[in-house]
Amino acid sequence: MSIRVFLVDGYAAMRTLLGILLETQPGFVVVGEASDEESAAGAISYCQPDIIVIDRAPSMHHNLDILQRLRMLCPSARMILLTFALDMDHEEVRQALDLGVLGFVPKEKVGDELIEAIRTVSAGECYVSRKLLEYGLELPPLK
Repeated sequence: MSIRVFLVDGYAAMRTLLGILLETQPGFVVVGEASDEESAAGAISYCQPDIIVIDRAPSMHHNLDILQRLRMLCPSARMILLTFALDMDHEEVRQALDLGVLGFVPKEKVGDELIEAIRTVSAGECYVSRKLLEYGLELPPLK
């Protein structure tokens, strides 16, 4: 059975790149994509993906609102956040985890690590890129 993935990123080129990357891997199917919260909300409730890959917005507060809304629309979906390590502090990471984010992948490593992250998160485990840890992303203790 394929892992159903939904992509949320403000850049069409990035969504296309991620879609090509995932569609060429066995066991993955991209069931939809969106450039913003409103588009994502409508499509995700219809598509009911297993995994939502979402680009971290410049303002984490805005991003937390999006994560919370997507969690309500598709509570069974697991989320992976594309980010830069220095963009998030301890409290922001805790809030993202509380909202269902199980994966943190650096934007510059999506080609290398996104496949592994999706498989790991799909299995219900947390995935944090080694690069993010090396550059200072700190995971708070899990509850």
